[in-house]
Formats: sequence, C-alpha cells, structure tokens
Amino acid sequence: MRRYISVDEVCVELLGDGVTEIAESFTSSFSRRYLPDPRLADYCSTVDIEVSWIRGTGFRVLATGYYDVLPDKYVVEGAPVEPYVNEAPVFFLIQALARRLALRDRFILTDSVSIHIPRTGRAVLLLGYPHTGKSTISSIAYSKGFTVLSTENTVVEASGSGLRVRAGSSILVFDPRVKELYGVNVSPHYTTRHGYGVLDIGDEKRASLLRDGVEASSIYILHTSFSSSGVSVEQVKGRKIGKLLWYFAVSVLKGLDFYEPVPLNMPLESLENRLLGFLSTIREKYEGRVFEVFGSPLEVFTEIARREGGSL
Repeated sequence: MRRYISVDEVCVELLGDGVTEIAESFTSSFSRRYLPDPRLADYCSTVDIEVSWIRGTGFRVLATGYYDVLPDKYVVEGAPVEPYVNEAPVFFLIQALARRLALRDRFILTDSVSIHIPRTGRAVLLLGYPHTGKSTISSIAYSKGFTVLSTENTVVEASGSGLRVRAGSSILVFDPRVKELYGVNVSPHYTTRHGYGVLDIGDEKRASLLRDGVEASSIYILHTSFSSSGVSVEQVKGRKIGKLLWYFAVSVLKGLDFYEPVPLNMPLESLENRLLGFLSTIREKYEGRVFEVFGSPLEVFTEIARREGGSL
C-alpha cells in the first residue's frame, strides 16, 4: 500500500501496511501546528521522499539514504501521529522535508511567523526563540483582521528579488491571557489540555495569497514578554545578520528541535552552497531591513505595522 503527502511541491511517498491512517495523521490539526501546509495527494509524478513504514509503537528511524537526484529513502517503525503520545513522526517529517526543500532553494525557517500587510501586498517575517512573543503577536494581528500566513514554521524561497513566503504551519496556539492583556477578541476552535487556545487559520484567503507566494518586506527578530512595556527597535548589521538567520534556517535541518529517540544526523555538504546563497540574498536584499525588536507584544506589533504600512 502507498499514500502520498505533498508539501510545497515536495512529494512524500509512504509505503507499507496501514499507511492510510499514518498519512491522514500527518494532516491533523496537531501536525499542522508544525508541518507547512501538508496535503494528501492521490498521485505524484515525481517522488522526493520515500518512507517505508513498519507499524509498531513509538517511533524509530531504522535506515536513511540521502540522494540529490533520486528520492531520499527512509525506513521507519512506529505508530501514527498522536498528540502527547507519539509526536516524533511530525518532527522527523519536517526534517526530511527541509532537506528536499533546500535542494530547491526553499528553506524552512523554524520559530517563525509571517503576517500579510494588505496595504503593500507584502509580508513581514517575525523570528524568535521560544516564548519571545510570536504566537501572541500573531493572535493580536489575527484579531485585527490581518492574514497570518504561518504560525511556527515558514517555507521561504530565496530568489533574485529576496524572499517569498511559500507555505507555513496553519494552526495558531496562543496563551488565553492575551484576551485580558491585549484585547484579543477571538474565540478558539478548541483548547489544549493545558488551556491554550487553538485557531485554524488555513482559510481560502490565506491559500490564495500563498498560491504564488508573498514577498517578504522585512525581517524582525522578536524579544517580547508579557511583563515588558514600550518598544525598542535596533537594526541588525554585518556578520550578526548571517549568524541569526543561520540558526533559524538550519535548526530543522540539523535536528535542533529535539524528538525521540534522537533527531537525524542529516548531512549538509550538498546544501552548503545553497545555504550560503540564502544568507547572501538576505544580506544583499535586506540591508537596512533586518531588525531586533524589544518590548510589549502589542506595542511591538503596532510599531511593526506602522513601519510596514499597515493600519490598526
């Protein structure tokens, strides 16, 4: 039996008994918190990733094979994706996808969100380490009518004109305190067992914007917290641009987002020139448009929207 999953034109073929349930588990709301717009496909003309799946408990990668022309091949053992029980397959698949996307000069930026600015037709990329305000600012933007293009992992394409947002995770998980603190008036589709609100932002308007990709106008590295006030913006210059963006571009590839038993030790040799070209594009096309921003999430978003031509 075989089933197919497509992510931004990268095709994953799942082989083995019971892979229909496994394929469907990769398109659940939990999986879409991390996977960038996974879609079930009836057929793929070209397979990029081949996963031979042995049903079992938990999750293990038994064998790997990396190829630049032929499909990458994996043999894994485990159960379907299940939140709180068996989450590792999602992070394995993100890592496998990141390699094949990079071969097309498309990169998964981890810990990232992107927001569409209607007045300009472009997007802002917001990057930040865990708990620095990405989901809070996304919930603020969503409540004010902005289209959130990605919520956790963002696929960007490096081209001569800069970066284009191609796809992204479409489930927004936010702290319920944003309602009281920042007047975020949205009703979650459901809540997690820890009380966080969950919104599915994958509507047709978002899909239409992403069909041809959305050009990224600026990049902001966030440093916000509930206890902060005010806003401060500092331009990032020189070597620090590459250092910061290298982390967000290679974290998924190198398995810095831990999953059990251990992430893949994925080689970067065949991707080095593409990664360096990605960083070169950012340094060249985004000179004067990469910033670190500090302060209150609401005030930070207000300032970013002002700078980018948005309106609140």
